[in-house]
Amino acid sequence: MNQPVKAYVSWVAAVGSVAIGAAVAQCQFSHPVRFPVFFALAFVASMLKIRFPAVTGTFSCSCLFVVLGIAELDRTEAMLIAIAAAAGQTLLNVRGRATLMQLVFNVAALGISTSAASLIRSLAVAWGANSLLALLSTAAVYYAVNVLIVSGALALLHAKNMERMWHAWIRWTTPAFIAATAAAAGLFLTNPMFHWNASMLFVPAVVVFQVWYRRLLATRFGIGR
Repeated sequence: MNQPVKAYVSWVAAVGSVAIGAAVAQCQFSHPVRFPVFFALAFVASMLKIRFPAVTGTFSCSCLFVVLGIAELDRTEAMLIAIAAAAGQTLLNVRGRATLMQLVFNVAALGISTSAASLIRSLAVAWGANSLLALLSTAAVYYAVNVLIVSGALALLHAKNMERMWHAWIRWTTPAFIAATAAAAGLFLTNPMFHWNASMLFVPAVVVFQVWYRRLLATRFGIGR
């Protein structure tokens, strides 16, 4: 790993540590049912990964539960869910052994993305936005910040143009993220209090889409599963 990559990872880790520390320091736990459910589902869902042609890195449908956590839960709870998602994506169902630097970077990247999205959600609510608009704004910022951070790391790691890497990552990950966001919006609108009913069918629906999308890429581009 070259020096620019190490410097970039160190910068992301430093900013991510501040974001995570600020959220955890608030120590807010107001959802005894939804928080452990989202936490566990985010960790398990991180095992389902999609790999893409022309770019390294993976995408997992754990983002569904991170976005829901940001939109519905306290800041501390949302951050812990993001950490679970990052840890699961780094350590579970991976090719080869993950390094400590990869784990630190992924946790920090999601920490920064979650913090930025939480800020936008707070602003949207303060400005009187309805629940759906606040959720969509939250998801958009979470995705944009995460893509920017990951693209920067991949561009430095593979000595490629940052703009081209960003466009490639957007191209391949957008369908999967839109599916996850649509499921989050549907679940949020039909069942905002998270009672156990038919609205939870949105969860397997997005998982089915992710599996289909992964197989489509594997078939057309020969990407290993």
